[in-house]
Amino acid sequence: MVTETQLESALSSIAINNLHIYCAFTHESLNTKLIKDIQYSHFKSISFSDARTIYPKKASFSDEDRQ
Repeated sequence: MVTETQLESALSSIAINNLHIYCAFTHESLNTKLIKDIQYSHFKSISFSDARTIYPKKASFSDEDRQ
C-alpha cells in the first residue's frame, strides 16, 4: 500500500507503468489535480481503502488537456 505522497511521486515516474496501485487512503482525500493526474497516468488501476478504483485512460494527453 502506498501513501498519498508516494502516489504523487509514482505519477511523475515514467519507469512505473502498467501496475496496479493499492492506496492506504480514501478516494475522497484526493484533490482535483491529483485525480486528473491519475486519470491520465499509465497505471493499470489504482485502488483506495474505501474500495473505490480508478482505471486510467490509456491515451496520451498534454498538460493542457488535464487542466
